[in-house]
Amino acid sequence: MSKPSGGGSVKTALFDASALEAERNELQSEMTVVAEMIEKCVDANTHRKQAQSKYIRRYGGLVDRFDKARSRFTELPEQIQERTVRRQAAESFLAVTLKRKTPLTGFDEQFWYATVETKTVYNDGRLLFRFRDGTEIER
Repeated sequence: MSKPSGGGSVKTALFDASALEAERNELQSEMTVVAEMIEKCVDANTHRKQAQSKYIRRYGGLVDRFDKARSRFTELPEQIQERTVRRQAAESFLAVTLKRKTPLTGFDEQFWYATVETKTVYNDGRLLFRFRDGTEIER
């Protein structure tokens, strides 16, 4: 059985973490550069006479720039992990599905456990099926 083709851009959008990893590297560099700039700014203020309002504006701008980069930097590992887990779940689901030699014509316990992560039954009778690829179906 051959693997399905196409959908590369969808696959990239859903599972590829390389752009996020590149962004993380860029933010690390940005934080290093800005930290050095903050250090030089403080050093200049202690060794040279200058208007404190100008120093405070410059220092505040650099700190804001650093904080913005750090904030985004701390968000990225979770987003990278989410994409990695989603990719692994989809690959597992696809592998199980492609292994089938015949169409699914009835309940298959092995297929069920390989594809369904959880089933939730609510008091009002609703059912929520969460599949290993991240898909959810509510009935």
